[in-house]
Amino acid sequence: NELQMKINATIIYGYLSQQGWSHNAICATLGNMQRESTISPGRHQVGGGAFGLVQWDPATKYTDWAGQNGYANDSITGQLKYLIYSMKPGKGEWFKNSSYSEYYLDSEEFICSTNSIEYLTAVFLHSYERAGVAAIDDRIKYALDWSAYFNKRR
Repeated sequence: NELQMKINATIIYGYLSQQGWSHNAICATLGNMQRESTISPGRHQVGGGAFGLVQWDPATKYTDWAGQNGYANDSITGQLKYLIYSMKPGKGEWFKNSSYSEYYLDSEEFICSTNSIEYLTAVFLHSYERAGVAAIDDRIKYALDWSAYFNKRR
């Protein structure tokens, strides 16, 4: 529901801010998370094997790491720590999508970027999510909505 989504987004915003992420990078990520999971860390893909805030596929990409690191599968903190870990160079989850190479920053650039939310939403989609259904317009709308929401709260 919408209230739980706002609570989860606020937790995520605070955590990623503390990790040095820019407002625009966080909102771009939240826009993608909303499209993937309604920002629900316990969300299982309907009719598929994906799981979590960003719908890791297969789910074991995250759940194996969570178990080894002492996190419940539906832990927001665990999922954010894994997201950050899996974005690091050499971890295999963040890379240039040759079909969308104009939407790429390396992960260290992405997290502190002040590029537009629209651009960063596409960067996260193509560099990390690589979703079967891009739905970029939805992702951008959600990201811009999160930006407006958090700007009011500052």
